[in-house]
Parts: sequence; structure tokens; C-alpha cells
Amino acid sequence: MKILAFSINPIFPDRVTGGASKHLERVLRYLGEKGNQVTLLCAAIPGSKSEFELHSNVFVKAILPFHLPFPQPYAVSPFELSSISHTILEEISGKDRFYIHDGELLLPELYKHIPTISSFRDNVYPESVLGSFIGQADEIICVSPYSADVIRSSAGLVLSGLDERIHVVPNGIDPEVFHPSDPDLVAKELLLDLNKHRFLLHPHRPESSKGLKESLKILEKLINQFGQKDLILLSPDWLPEMQGHLENSFKQEILDFIETHGLNDHVRFHGWLKQDQLASYYSCGALTLSVGNNPEAFGNVAYESIACGTPSVVAMVGTHRTQLPDHLVYKIQYDDPSEAAEICYLILENNLRVSERDRLEVLSLLNLEKQLTACSSIILNATKREPMRIRPQIIHSAKSYRLAPWCDL
Repeated sequence: MKILAFSINPIFPDRVTGGASKHLERVLRYLGEKGNQVTLLCAAIPGSKSEFELHSNVFVKAILPFHLPFPQPYAVSPFELSSISHTILEEISGKDRFYIHDGELLLPELYKHIPTISSFRDNVYPESVLGSFIGQADEIICVSPYSADVIRSSAGLVLSGLDERIHVVPNGIDPEVFHPSDPDLVAKELLLDLNKHRFLLHPHRPESSKGLKESLKILEKLINQFGQKDLILLSPDWLPEMQGHLENSFKQEILDFIETHGLNDHVRFHGWLKQDQLASYYSCGALTLSVGNNPEAFGNVAYESIACGTPSVVAMVGTHRTQLPDHLVYKIQYDDPSEAAEICYLILENNLRVSERDRLEVLSLLNLEKQLTACSSIILNATKREPMRIRPQIIHSAKSYRLAPWCDL
């Protein structure tokens, strides 16, 4: 089968920029391994390769002139948007399926003639939110029950037939990539002294909602109130090609916070790591923090860490409230550094690690093979449906209500 795929995020031949891109590459490689011919259209990055192979059957064309870095990928000229449309129309000709990764192609007329599958990787960024309302995908993949409920409770209230198109396919964790590993492999490259220090991990991109400032507040309490003087928080710098004024402004805000609170000796920024380095990186951490207010649709970092044997502390925001049972992940209220520091101190003082039983339970719940086979089946078996229509909501005294999934008491 011939498949055209679309990503508004750039894809690199030698780097992975985040969870969405990681899972896109896995799904496309899996389709290619099954004998399908896949072409991926994605955003162009100046200075990076415009055409390359991910697999012998998966060819990437990084040629679409979307605006980078984010936000506002559609902040392009009318000519550039016209060029994007023409390129997609040319590439879609003769294809059997069209796969939109992250639901961010906001031009549904381009694919109205071909069975189309849209996979939503978040429910926050404007292009994804708008895509859930105006997209006309025949099948919709959501990465968690929470994410599916968000779409049902928003776009599903105004679009007929949306609910029957939704499939919940949780992201899978690759046990060959994420497993307890030798921490020295990354420690040597990053010049970390594992005998002298213990490390808190914040392996997220530099976005305020990802919780770096909240992590620093926890660090400060651990040092000053709990006497954990040997702690260092590790956080990656963003790829230069993806940096914009928002990232630079946030980084300066963080540097000012570190200086003001006397944390200079307890924070280390490092380069963006490759996928094959992550198991060692997670393994060198005492715990991993995912404590921001971004209502993640899935939240890869927290669960990858557990698969590597390192405990995760998550804020009960978005899918983190329900993705895993409480015995597998430490859950805290958002922006309560006192509560968080107490839990982190318990982990640190007792040198707690993830048990093999719990680690295997996470890998079973977030099974990679199930993800890949489910996504492949949905894509290959998709058929063309009638367009979804706007439907009026009839509100009356007998109607019952519930809290929306993004709300919490």
C-alpha cells in the first residue's frame, strides 16, 4: 500500500526532537517493514537534509515551508501556504492512505478524496485543538483515554459522527531502548561525578509549562529544608534550530531564578541527547520530575524513566492523573513544592528504585507492539466516511452534566 504521511514538526535523520516525532518514526518504520511504501512530508529546516530515508520503504521530504520555530507554524505568507497545498496535492496523488500526525493539517479539502487517519498527540496547542474541530479524518487515534475524552468533550459536542471514529492507542515504550543501564555511559560524556552527587532529572524541552521552575522550587526545598546538599538538577538545552525568542526568554527567566535563589552549584544544563543515550541518562538519575502544568495527552518522559528503573514524580495534570495506577508513579498536586519535596526526600533518603515487577507492569500497560500493530491496522483498514457535520446541541432541564476531563476538584 502507498501511504502519504504529514508532520508539521520537522524530522531529522539523526535526532529525535520529542515524543510526537519519536512515535511518528516508529509507526512509519513499522509500516515500511510490513512492505508498505511510505512518504513523509514535514517542515523544512534550513541547513538540514531535505530528503532522506528512515527505512528502505520510508522516504522523508522535509520541504514544507511552515514557520519555525514554534509557536504559530501557520505564520507564513500566502504564497508559502499555497506552495504547501500544491506540494501535498502532488504527493497525495496515487496514494492509498493519508496519515496526519498530530492533527495539525488545517486544510481538509486537500484530502477529502482519500481515506485519512489523524493521530492527536496533544490537546493544548492551537493547531491540534483547531484540527480536532475542522479536520475530516475518517479515523482518529488518541494516545490516552484522557486525550480521547478531551476531544469527545469539545469537538465531539459540535460534530456529528466524531465519537465513532476515535480509537484509543496508548504510546508504547520500547524495552530495547528503555531499560536499566550503565549510568557511567552518559555520566562520562556529561562530566557527572556519580560518587559525589545525586541527580534530579528534568528531561523536557524548555517550555514554561513543562515545569522547570517548579522543579527548581522543589530542588531548593530539598537542599535548604531537607539538607540534600549533594543534589544537582539536570536539564537539556533545546536544539539551536528549534530555538526562538520564547525559548530564549524562558531560559533567561530560569537563569535569573537560579541566581536569585542561590542554586548555581546545583543546576546543570547539557546538550540534547540521542535516543540511544536515554537509558543511561535515566539510569543515572535518582528521580525524574514531570511537575509542570502542561495537560499532557500522554507524557512520555515520566514512563520512560520508570522503564529504566528510576522513579517518576508527576503533577496530577492532564493524563498523569489516570494514565498509571498510583502504585507505579508518585503523584503530587501541581505547584506544591512542600508536598513534592517531602515525597522526593522519601525517595532519596531510602534510595528507592522501581522494582522489576513494577517496571514490567508499566511495559505491559504501555506495550510497544500493541501500539504499532493497532496504529498499522487503523491506517491500513481505514475507509472513506461521509463528512462530519456541525450539529446543534439541545439543552433542556433533564440534561445531565459532568466535569470536563481537563477539570479536577
